[in-house]
Amino acid sequence: MIRIQSPVKHRMALSACALLCLLLTGCREQSPVSPDGGEMVLEAAPDDDCNVQLSWSAWSGGSFLEYRLHRRTDAGNPEGGCRSNVPILSAPEDWVTSYVDDEVLPGMTYTYRLEVALEPGRSVWSEEVEVVVPEEILALPTVTGLFIDVGNTAGDSVSMMWDPIVGTEIDGYIVYFMPCAEGDWQVIDTVTTEACTDHATCAGNYSVKAYFGSELSEDYAAPVSDMPNIIAEWYTIYDQFAPADYHSGFIFGMTGGQTGYASDPGFVQDMYCYDYTKGDPDAGLSSGDYGPYGNGNEMWFYAAEGVYGYCPECDGSSGWWDHGMLYPADDVIFGYLYDGYYVKIYIIDIFPEPISMNGTGVVLTYEIQPINELRLFTEESTSGI
Repeated sequence: MIRIQSPVKHRMALSACALLCLLLTGCREQSPVSPDGGEMVLEAAPDDDCNVQLSWSAWSGGSFLEYRLHRRTDAGNPEGGCRSNVPILSAPEDWVTSYVDDEVLPGMTYTYRLEVALEPGRSVWSEEVEVVVPEEILALPTVTGLFIDVGNTAGDSVSMMWDPIVGTEIDGYIVYFMPCAEGDWQVIDTVTTEACTDHATCAGNYSVKAYFGSELSEDYAAPVSDMPNIIAEWYTIYDQFAPADYHSGFIFGMTGGQTGYASDPGFVQDMYCYDYTKGDPDAGLSSGDYGPYGNGNEMWFYAAEGVYGYCPECDGSSGWWDHGMLYPADDVIFGYLYDGYYVKIYIIDIFPEPISMNGTGVVLTYEIQPINELRLFTEESTSGI
């Protein structure tokens, strides 16, 4: 509450303390309260940058000369009388109702009071507001040296290691995951050593912060990724009933695929397109080492069936096949290559080849996981192209 202070009639002499205050500091004795003035509330609070944010309601008691904001660091004069406030703001504008005091120190206690100068020698003062500026919290060092330990990463398990924090006390580390390398970081584990193994349901990015109590590293460790290589190009292969000069074989590469003739002994395919039923629009996929054009590499297939971020291990269990027919519903098929790498094949289209009587074409693209034996991919159900 604001209390209007005005000169007291019939006061014949100043107190000794007040006179000494006037002589030595130039300040005036506060005038007493007037019951018919405006009201105002001063508020103050520290912010995250260890500054003090101050605000007040606009003066509603008529015209005035200026706002004067005062600050002090002592607890006041215990003997009463004039207070030695330090003015930090003079603002004649009536729209000025806030101020940021950035000349404060962490760990210090400050007391603020707002003065509304109505006319020379007559002012209104707010109640005092005390603020404790918190001790400055120094962020912990950023974790360095984060990497995926590919020698111990396989299946759905991703192993990571990083350098220890040296010279700073910590409680441990927080491990973060960003699914499919999109969105926000998610906390997945808290560890006390410089290693972590995550059992994931899709590929993504990883990072780490150190922590000590509520204090964290200033920044995330440089992220590491187990994301697959996402191939943007579309490829078309044809079954044996299409024209003879149409490619039927396919080789998966880390940065792109290659089509070729499955019937050519010099083209060592991973898979090829073959129609086991001779009908349109029917077509199938065969392992490169299976069937009439089996001069290529061994490969196994597994229909995604609604789970797109990872596939089961290719261990000879049911669900894996080395030749079979494709249907429009088979939009995503996982593959296991002869050299231990997993792929995710998007079947974009199956269409009748218009020149031949019974030929069929298959349009596809793919993701390939560059970490050997790791079975994690994006969660996309279509190529998104």
